[in-house]
Amino acid sequence: MSEKDNKQLEATSPAPSELHESGFLVIEETDTQAESARPVPPLLSSTSIIPDTQMFERLGTVEHLAVRRPIPPLNTDNPDIKQRLSSLRTAVTRLLTALRWKERSIVETADQLIPLLNVGSVPQWQSTLMPLLYEIDRAGTLLPVWLQIIDRGDPPDLPADANPGETLPGRARRFAILMLGYYRMLGITGAGNTATASDIPTKLQQLAIDPTTSYYATQALARQGTLPAMEALMNALRMARGWAKVDVVERCLELKQERFAPLLIASGLDNAPGLESYLASALYYALPLELYLQGPVQAQEPAEHPLLLENAALIFHQVLLDTLTHPSPGPERPLPLLFERSFPDRARALIESVRIHISWQQALALHRLGMLLGRYWGEISRGEMNEPRIVDVVSPCLPLMRELERWMGNTGRDTLIAALSTTDWRQSLAISRALGELREVRALPSLLTLLSQITDVNDLQQALAVESLCHTLGNLRDPAAIEPLLQFLQRTIHLTERLKQAKQPENLPSGHPAIPESIAYAAIVRTCGQIGNPIALPTIQQAANDLDPYVRAQALEALRRMDPQGRSEQSQQIAREALNDPRASIVRFACQLVVDYRLHAASTDLRTLMETRPELYTPACEALRLLEG
Repeated sequence: MSEKDNKQLEATSPAPSELHESGFLVIEETDTQAESARPVPPLLSSTSIIPDTQMFERLGTVEHLAVRRPIPPLNTDNPDIKQRLSSLRTAVTRLLTALRWKERSIVETADQLIPLLNVGSVPQWQSTLMPLLYEIDRAGTLLPVWLQIIDRGDPPDLPADANPGETLPGRARRFAILMLGYYRMLGITGAGNTATASDIPTKLQQLAIDPTTSYYATQALARQGTLPAMEALMNALRMARGWAKVDVVERCLELKQERFAPLLIASGLDNAPGLESYLASALYYALPLELYLQGPVQAQEPAEHPLLLENAALIFHQVLLDTLTHPSPGPERPLPLLFERSFPDRARALIESVRIHISWQQALALHRLGMLLGRYWGEISRGEMNEPRIVDVVSPCLPLMRELERWMGNTGRDTLIAALSTTDWRQSLAISRALGELREVRALPSLLTLLSQITDVNDLQQALAVESLCHTLGNLRDPAAIEPLLQFLQRTIHLTERLKQAKQPENLPSGHPAIPESIAYAAIVRTCGQIGNPIALPTIQQAANDLDPYVRAQALEALRRMDPQGRSEQSQQIAREALNDPRASIVRFACQLVVDYRLHAASTDLRTLMETRPELYTPACEALRLLEG
């Protein structure tokens, strides 16, 4: 298993970051790949009443990621493409004629139409193919055929990493869904079967809440643009989950209906765990967020309902978080989305909003805003950031920093601490992360309570919850966390069974049953290293002999952090044993470690390594030279 597979980065929580100083306005160093790919993990236990969200994260993921990759436009001037379109026009016209005048059945027509639609990628061909098909069938004769193709569904038993939109029936089905958007007001009949255009919005609504078809069904509803279609889209907004929620929100925003804005703000980030970045980016870009950040009264909502303000703050927080996890923009890099929409106005509105209402959502957003302003102002003052598009946007916000820091230093911290034990599982983890970055030790009891609520780590959700909490505990560096961490390790990880298994030279394959435990195990070991209490050395030694190379690597990193000079005989023993690890990258690290520890007794091990493992000759030889030089 690669570290990417091991930590399930396909699904968005960062690797632990080091804050160089306590306080508020600090620059955070993060693992940008992990942060951008993995969701804020949820907190679950085997007896938890929290619903399983993995299904929503998984369904439609392969196809949605594929359609978001850049696709070259179809070159309709190409002679070969022209010939294919001409042949397709002729063939479809013949099918339509046979269906209407020769009483050919709908099923037979669908059987013959499906292979004709196997032209290529749906996103690449849809802008050309859909108008062509509608031009052939303006009367809607083929509507029953499109419905027949849709109802056949996607091919069953596809591999988990397969894209159903790239199969023969799956491709035809997606073209058929898109075609429904072209039929609006007609009553359509065909070969003794009747379907009416008034039924189409209901059908598309059903397809719009299915993550495997929502990308296309929501486009069809938006194209229809009728009142029933918009009602169907709004109904789908309430029912959609996962990727379907992303698609519904994006299509609602494309309609540019101002009356939809409060609904989108109120529920836009719900029911899409792990996909909040997609939703927040779309909402931040399309809506005048500063109006909602100013408070319920200015947003023309009853003052007793602050939901819009709180959710607007969460949207702003997510975009700030996404911006912090990417490198600073330069002349050849695109401007982050954050700066493309009235950033100073939105920052000012957020700071002013706490005068009329205080919530943990605002505190979370203000914390991220402070981190972002601190980062860019630091780069600007050091001369590292000269990009006018950033300087001109950040500079007007600098006068706000004093008020922001003063509020976060008192009320903001208190608000987050109070919310830590009262919010739901996912929100608690987001809040705990912020408190860890603030080095707020008062959060420790609540964090340990959250950790105690996780009874096992049998699945990814539980493991990622442990990793997130460990990330925060590592930032706090409070020795009081060591005993609860070690107790959690003993009661949840099958340590004895793992030690009985041979050390694996390669990363565990994706889907291996030991991966969730590995994520949690490695997170605890890493946190022990950050805290630095020697009481954890036996745990580090045990982890250095684990079956999973990811856990073993984290153990050596923790060892170097806890005992950088190798004063402990136990540390020296761990370093020497790692020279025999079957994983080459771990042996290279161990070569560096024995040099740091000045372990002259390891010279024999290094010579043996040079003789028995030629691929490691160079690092072993260099380590031996440094030890004996």
